[in-house]
Amino acid sequence: MGICKLSENGYFAVDGKPIYMPSTFSVKNNSVLSSDSKMAESGVQYLTWVRRKRRIIKITYDFISSEEVAVLNELMQGKEFDFTFYDNGIQTVRAFAKSDTYNPHRLNVYPEFGGLYKNYTIDIEEK
Repeated sequence: MGICKLSENGYFAVDGKPIYMPSTFSVKNNSVLSSDSKMAESGVQYLTWVRRKRRIIKITYDFISSEEVAVLNELMQGKEFDFTFYDNGIQTVRAFAKSDTYNPHRLNVYPEFGGLYKNYTIDIEEK
């Protein structure tokens, strides 16, 4: 239980299980270069592309309970999973999460759910 609403429309899920609707999310597209990519003494850049598009999805919850943070951590932190999100249609990518951040806010608010946290952010990286 808690204060966030589950994604009932299929927009956000981990391994097919709905997660809480984030307040905001962002997508960053990276390209991956081989370690042998380099700049020559002439100033010409020689690139060997390994992968042209690798997404990093950042989901943020403005306010979330401690209990909900624990649920999301259990699903994602330090694990590989199928992450479903909505970006011009529902998309699913194989991903992992290795970092999250949050600020304990008011631990006396919603004490039955472990208190209120703010700005909980999870960085989800496409495998």
